Formats: sequence, structure tokens, C-alpha cells
Amino acid sequence: YGIHPALLDAALHGIALGTLFDRPQENEGSQGRMPFSWTGVSLHAVGPDELRVRISPAGSGETVSLDVADTAGAPVARVDGLLLRKMAGDQLRAATSRSDSSHETLFRLDWPTQATKGSATAPLARAALIGEDSLKITETLFDTGVHLESYADFGALAAAADAGTAVPDIVLLACSPEPAGLAEPVHTAVHRALEQARNWLEEERFAESVLAIVTRGAVATEPGEDVSDLAHAAVWGLTRSAQSENPGRFLLADLDDDERSVRKLPDALVSGEPQLALRGGTVRVPRLSRARVEVDSLPAGLDPDGTVLITGALGSLGRTLARHLVSWHGARHLLLTSRRGPAAEGAEELRAELEQMGATVTVASCDAADRDAVEALLAQVPVAHPLTAVYHTAGVLDDGTLSSLTPRKVDRVLRPKVDAALHLHELTRELDLSAFVLFSSAAGVLGGAGQGNYAAANGFLDALAQHRRAHGLRATSLAWGLWAQDGDGMAAGASAAGDTDGAPTTRSGIAPLSTEEGLELLDTGIVLDSPLLIPMKIDIRALRAQAGTGSVPQLLRGLVRAPARRARTATRAASGAGSLRDRLAGLAEPEQTSMLEELVCLHVAAVLGHQDASAVVPDHEFADSGFDSLTAVELRNRLNTATGLRLPATLAFDHATPAELAARLRTDLLAAQPATARTSEAAARPGAPSDGEPSHSLLTQYTRAFETGKWKEIFDLLHATAALRPRFRTAAELDRLPRPVLLSKGSAAHPMFCFSSCLAVAGIHQYARYAASLRGRRNVSALALPGFGRGESLPEDIGAVMEAQAVAVAEAADGAPAVLLGSSAGGWFAHGTAARLARMGAEPAAVVLVDTYVPKSSILNQFGLSLMDGMTEREGVFVTMDDDRLSAMGWYLNMFGTWEPEPLPTPTLLVRATEPLSTGSMLLDDLPDWRSFWELPHDTVDVRGNHFSMMEEYSVETAQAIEDWIERRLPR
Repeated sequence: YGIHPALLDAALHGIALGTLFDRPQENEGSQGRMPFSWTGVSLHAVGPDELRVRISPAGSGETVSLDVADTAGAPVARVDGLLLRKMAGDQLRAATSRSDSSHETLFRLDWPTQATKGSATAPLARAALIGEDSLKITETLFDTGVHLESYADFGALAAAADAGTAVPDIVLLACSPEPAGLAEPVHTAVHRALEQARNWLEEERFAESVLAIVTRGAVATEPGEDVSDLAHAAVWGLTRSAQSENPGRFLLADLDDDERSVRKLPDALVSGEPQLALRGGTVRVPRLSRARVEVDSLPAGLDPDGTVLITGALGSLGRTLARHLVSWHGARHLLLTSRRGPAAEGAEELRAELEQMGATVTVASCDAADRDAVEALLAQVPVAHPLTAVYHTAGVLDDGTLSSLTPRKVDRVLRPKVDAALHLHELTRELDLSAFVLFSSAAGVLGGAGQGNYAAANGFLDALAQHRRAHGLRATSLAWGLWAQDGDGMAAGASAAGDTDGAPTTRSGIAPLSTEEGLELLDTGIVLDSPLLIPMKIDIRALRAQAGTGSVPQLLRGLVRAPARRARTATRAASGAGSLRDRLAGLAEPEQTSMLEELVCLHVAAVLGHQDASAVVPDHEFADSGFDSLTAVELRNRLNTATGLRLPATLAFDHATPAELAARLRTDLLAAQPATARTSEAAARPGAPSDGEPSHSLLTQYTRAFETGKWKEIFDLLHATAALRPRFRTAAELDRLPRPVLLSKGSAAHPMFCFSSCLAVAGIHQYARYAASLRGRRNVSALALPGFGRGESLPEDIGAVMEAQAVAVAEAADGAPAVLLGSSAGGWFAHGTAARLARMGAEPAAVVLVDTYVPKSSILNQFGLSLMDGMTEREGVFVTMDDDRLSAMGWYLNMFGTWEPEPLPTPTLLVRATEPLSTGSMLLDDLPDWRSFWELPHDTVDVRGNHFSMMEEYSVETAQAIEDWIERRLPR
């Protein structure tokens, strides 16, 4: 209205407080009056710098009228009635003396420093890195003592698991920063992250591990910090949604350029925090806090001569915003856009309404995701009324759980938000804007089941606002919670937690905002000097109820704290799955079934919003109960917590009724009973063997044999057990050839194939850390030996295993001359496979033997038993030793007992350790000529470390020594 309505309101309040009302006295009984409600407010003129106000009684003693004029006496405004309410002196003093306060429904995202004590007693000792080390963190993590393995992709990790290598508890995925300013990298990054997340969730072998997505510059922890990787800010949004759907399966970590932060990463990964950022070697965690609002802050009025652009203006939210900017912010020139423009339903009516309110309105058809269209639109803004403010409200919803999202559904949501925001950012950055407001969603901050694509789009908007602020440009992103109004677009369903109706919203602790509340928060939010604010109504009582069970999202834990007693209860709940199995163990099958049906019905009732579990009948079909993908995910998450199982998200669709689901739970729970518990139960039965008697497990007998010195007897038993297993004579007889697992990718001319040792704890993991040193340089693959996997056939003789591995290598190399490498006894298989390939006409380029001893070596015989005695120390870390692995070891060691390698024309390198291996009470330095040797022609290089550490702690140096030799010996 020329005079900003908020300024007029403040002026009238100030006049009332300073001139009309009683000044409060110091005694408690004194009272003053405060403005309460206004009626009959009309404006007659605009533009005066000074006002004269006449205050007159109007009706009752509590109501006055106001006549407002300029200094010449010309009318400016009239207030027919201002109702006053009495306020006690102490109340008035508190209201007038407080300079700022915490807003009840306006939040910010803080990143306080967090001490990383770790969720486990031991630090992170083993992890795997999938794909390229784009953040260059491998060597630093090596230095911290982490056994970091390398796998080219999830398929390679799964193949290693098939070969018996245990999947580490933490699997890292490093995300290379993308350039800012382009929409395509954002789409590509989100597509890639979606595919990786789905691969992770679909592979049952990864079910007990956490995928840690590591970025650099994708979040900001300080107000002025830049978000340099906008593409992966969107990935953070997607992953937050994935965390909502799949608790405990994903972790987000963002690094800066400080090496101290990488060194702190292992501690941070086991801290129990699902999201964190490392800055200068300190760990920061995200927490919502209430925004501080200064009482005397007033929104800056919009330039009445400037043009205000609103995208998505013909949706219900855009219409509401347009009316508000005209009536409350003095906007006089509006440019309203949507894809249909004037053809949109109600467009002409809205234009007429706004013009009747005193504004000049242009309704234009413009796809804001089309840069050329936006550029043409801005070129039409009249010079007399330049663009001074942008409000970006455009957006669409296409919800779906992670398993149902597709690149097309992702792009449909990203395009109107991400692409359009980037175009507006680039094309207006040279303009003097008073406002650049992005309408985002709390889904980008809190996640939300079924809203991965929407969370990604809004996570990007939040980051873009931060990026603009860091570069000196105006920007505010308002990450809205749920609006209660009916309509389309954001207002229709942009719930913070993916809720779309009242009941789930109440359970989640997020309540809907009324239109009036939303507009008030808009006015407050654009005043505050913050790039990101979260306007959202939180039901604190609902959160407190969740706090007692430990289910409050960690982002919200700064707002509500559980009492100490309830915290202990939550801790005890972690062992609930074990107690459930204990209760089942003491019941007969009918009672077990009844108890689990009651459990399922209880959680189904909670998910569907029923007050009582009796509303759910065990034989009532899920399809008739109103289950959808979101409620199915919530049911799965609840049952995972209650049972300790890893159940699929499709649980409610894989079983017709709660009764069928309960039967599935009974089977899974009994199968998941810990071996220690089964052993204890067996020991308690009459007639069970005592502690001094051997059990039927080969591992138990193997351990006891070395404790009692019966090593010959145990190897006789292992070989005899292996002799009963099926065997193959040729590669054609195998159901499946040994599969080379790709550990790293590179462009070097000669791919490298690594061969496992034949110890029971050996396998593909032997080379995962070595391969990490060669990422980006050379393709490195590893093969497991046939017969070590559960149910696999053993080779009839050495020729059979060499043929199988030679065929597998030839197929994988696809004609490229390969480098064959074997560490320890793996060197036997590298040499033997090279000989077989030569006879096949596919002679390898080179053979590398890493601290390999000839089988007949007396040194090998002297410390070999000590090595195998120490296998139990490594059992369970990389592989779980079982009867198949132990008997296979016995078979192979017996088979190679008299083996002598045949001469090869292939260039061969022997890599020797410079430090002796100490095993038990034996130090090899006490033995003459303890270093490894090879009787056939070869080159030799010595590297730092002992038999094991040269491929672990010093793997980088070992890899470089081998690469230097390859460079010298092999033609390019």
C-alpha cells in the first residue's frame, strides 16, 4: 500500500503504547493496556514520511478509533475500532523488555560439535570402499589402522561374499564433487545414488552392514560456509529419505579438505550418528533448534516500483502467496508464471482479483526449467519496473518408496525445482534483488519415507540458498512442514515425514500449519538473516512419547529429551529381540504362533492408526486393510526393531495375512537363534558331552588339536573329511568356474589377477587392501579357490584346479596379456595357472610372487604350523571357518606337499619381506635363510614389512615396487 502494512501496524502499536496507555508501575497490581484486535482499517493515501494520529473513544471504554493524517492534515488511514486488553505490569515488562525469543514453529539447522566415543568398545578395524577413491582417503585411512578393502562395485563385494569373505560392518561409497551451476550433474548424481542404494538394499548379503556415503562440500555447518558440491547436496536429501525407510542401513558423512577430518572418519563412522560432517578434525552433527527472533525486527517492504516474480503462481500455494505479497508487502507489479500461464484454470480470476487490490499483474506461460524460456521471460520485464524479488514455489510430487523410484520419476520432480532454481539463480545473479525465496520442504532436512525424489530436490534448494549467501547474494530457503490447506503442489502434501493425513502426522510429531500460520512464518522467515529456515509445527507431546522408546529422530533430539529412566528403558529395548527368542524357546509351537500373531496385529494396528490391536484380525488380508508402500515400510521397520531380524520392505505384500506373516517370523526367529544359545541348550540336556569332550565341529576339533599338539591327527582328519566330498577332474565338470572379482579399475595395459592362498582364513580379501592402492591405475581382480565355498566340489588334482583358474582368467582377460600375482601360497596358483595359460596359447605377461615359499621348503614346514595355529585369531574377521573351508585346506595342503613348479618363459618377480614373521613363540629371524626364495629364474625386490604386513600396512609401497618392475620389464 505504499506504506508497508507491517510498518503501519508497528506505528499504530507504537503510538498506542507510547501515548495512550497507562505506563506499568513497579507494584504487581498495576496494569497497562495492549492492542488486541483491529476492525475497519482503511487506507486513503500513500507515501507520507510523517503521520499525525487522533485517538478517540469508540463505544466501550476498551475500544478506541484512530484517524491518521499527514502533516498537512490530509487523510491517510482510518481505524474504526482498536480493542485494548489489560495486562499486568510484570507481563508487560516481560513483553517490552525481551529483545529476542525462540520461535515455537520456526527452526534452524545447527551443527554442534559431537564427541565421538564410538558405539563399540573397539575402533573401526575393517571397512570396504566401493568404486573409485574419488576423495583420496585410502592412504589416510590405512595410516589410522583401518583395514580398508577395495571392491570395484557392489557386484564384486557380493561375489567376494559368495566366496566366503565376510562383508565388513561399514562399507564406504566416496562421491566425487560435481561442478556447481549445471542441472545435469545433479540429475546424474541422484540417479547414480538411487541405483546404488537399491543395489545395497536388494542384496541380502549386505543386510547386516551399513553403507556410508561420503561426500565433500555437500553440506554447510556454519552460516557463511559454501556448499560447493550442490549435486551431492541433493544426494543427501535422497539418502535421508532412504534412512527413514530403512533405519540403520545408511550413513551420511561430509568431509572438508583437512586431512585431520579424514583421520577422524573411522571414529565418526562408529559413533552411532546417522549423519555427520567433519570439519578441521572435529565431528559435527545436525540438530534442529528453534530460531531466535528479535521482537523489533520488521520485514523489509517490497519495492513498489519493482517487479516480483512468482513461479508456480497458479497453484493454490502460489495464489495464496500472490495475495499476501500484494495485501501485506505492498507489491504493485507481479509477474506470475506457470507452465500453462493464462490458460490455467482460474488465472483470469486471480489476475482480476489482484488488480482490484491495486496491483499490475502479468500472467505468463513459462517452463522455468527451460533456460531459454526463463531468459526470454526476464527480458520482457519493463525497465521502469525492474525485477527486484523472486519467489520460487514451483514443484510437483511423484512419491514412491526407494524400491519403486525410477530415473524418470526422479527427473519429473527434480526438473521444476532444481533446473528452474538454477536458471533463476544464474539469470538474476547480476540484479539487485531484495528477496530470492525458495519454497522447499522439510523432507529435504528430515527425510521422509516415500519421498526420496522430493527430498533430493528440496535438499538441493536448501544448499543453493547457502551457496548464494556464501557468494554475497540474497537467498532464503524455507523448508516447509505440512500445510493444512487443500490444494495442489507443495501445499497438498509436502509433509516433513511423508505424512498425508492427520493420524500419521500426529504420531510422527509433525502437525499441519494453517494458512494463516504459514503466512506469518513466511513474513518472519524472510526477515531473519539465515539461508535456511524450517517453518514447521512440532507436537512436542508426541515427541516426548517417542522419546521414552528411543524412536525420536536424532535431528529432533535437541528439542526434546527423554528422562533418564526412559533412556534406560530404551537401552533395555535393544535387547528385546533376544528376549523375544527366549520367550519363544520356552513355548510349544501353538503358543509360539499365538504370541507372534499378537505381536504382528499389535504393530499392524499401530501403523494403521487403530487405538486397539483387537481391530486387526490375524486372518484379515493386508490388501483389504489399506496397506500401501509407505505403511508397509513402517510395518517392516517396527517388526525389525521388535524381532532383531532384517525383513524386506515388501513384507506386507509377500504375505496375505498377519497370520502368514507371523508364521514367517517364527521360522526366521528360530533360524536366527545364536549358535551359543543352541550350544548352551544342548549342553543342558541330559547326556550332552562335557566340556572336556570334543564336539562334532571340525573347527572345535582343529582348535583343540593345536592346544594339545595333535596337529598330525587333525590334518589326517581334515584330509579324510575332504576325501568324502565331491570332486571335479576338468573345468567342464564345474557348475560354476571361479569368478574373478574386480577389486579396482584402471587403464594400464595389463590386467592383474590375484590368487588366494589355501589357508582356511584366506580368500579374496587378501588382495582388497592391495588393490585399493591401484585404483585408477590398473584393473585388479582376485579369484577364490574352488572347494572353499559351502557345498563346492574339490579338484581331483593340481591339474584340475589350474585348468579351472586358467579358463576363468582367459575369459575375464578377453585376450589382454595378464599379470598373475599370488601372495604366500597364492603364488603356487599364480605360477601353475601361468603354465596352464601358456599351454592354452594365452601366455600371461608376467608372474608376481609375494613372499612365496616353495612347498618343500624346510623354512615353510617350520613356521607353517604356527601360521595355521594363529588362524583362529583371524577367524570371523574376514571369513567364518566351517567344515568346508577346513577340509578344503587339508585337501590342498596335502595335494601340494610334493609339488614342484615347472620352468616358465614368463618374466617372474619375487617380492620379499624385509622383516621376519613372529608367530607364537617362534621368531623366524632365529632361523637361517628365513627369507622366501624361488628356485626358477626370477627378479627380486625387497619391500618393507613382514609376511602379512607387506600386503596390509605397507601395501602401498608393495604395490608401487611391483608397478615399477612391471614398467621396466613389460613392453608398453
